[in-house]
Amino acid sequence: MPVLRAQVTCCRCQRNVERSQTLFVGSNGTEKQYECFNCYKNKNNTVKHVDRSGEKIDLYCERCNYKFKSRTNLCPYCSKTDKVTTGNISVKDLL
Repeated sequence: MPVLRAQVTCCRCQRNVERSQTLFVGSNGTEKQYECFNCYKNKNNTVKHVDRSGEKIDLYCERCNYKFKSRTNLCPYCSKTDKVTTGNISVKDLL
């Protein structure tokens, strides 16, 4: 059985990569979106996932303006990870 090496465009860096070297991110209507492994690694290295001691860290979701503490970088309000950042953001910064 032949292996198809279909080329898709990464939704972050806009490079053409093989479909087998990407992750399915979602779709916007009729077009499927893929993210290459390099962009996925770079995106996930910017946010500290889990502290080794198991402590929760301060996080902020820029998509929904939600400040929370968690061990993972998944926003509990919108269930997305792409706009979550670390940092000490006060209520005055949000206003």
